[in-house]
Amino acid sequence: MLEQHSQLLRVLESRIQLYRDFVTLCTSSISAIRADLDQARALLARLENDLTEARQNLNLIAALLADETKRVDDVNNRRTSVLRQFVPLIVYTRARTLQVEADVPSRQLVPGTWSVQFPPVCSNQ
Repeated sequence: MLEQHSQLLRVLESRIQLYRDFVTLCTSSISAIRADLDQARALLARLENDLTEARQNLNLIAALLADETKRVDDVNNRRTSVLRQFVPLIVYTRARTLQVEADVPSRQLVPGTWSVQFPPVCSNQ
């Protein structure tokens, strides 16, 4: 019977040692988590500052965009009113599609004298 009690105590001692190892592992894990927690808090603070800055930039850009949109609308309205009030007719001229070159051969025309007399009706026009 004493032998059985001794074996039981050895088994219990090994089980207790396993629990102690587990507690040591948990303690080291908790200390590592606490160290990482400080780094995580610093990172969160930096991210919060970056987020605040980004929000401020977004508000500034939205205000600038609204100002620019209003300015463009005012310019377009002014152009429209000028066109309505002062421009009765719009003429479109198509841009040249052919480039004029300077080295094109040419011939100088010498004006001659006309021996034919035009009727006065034609010369008045």
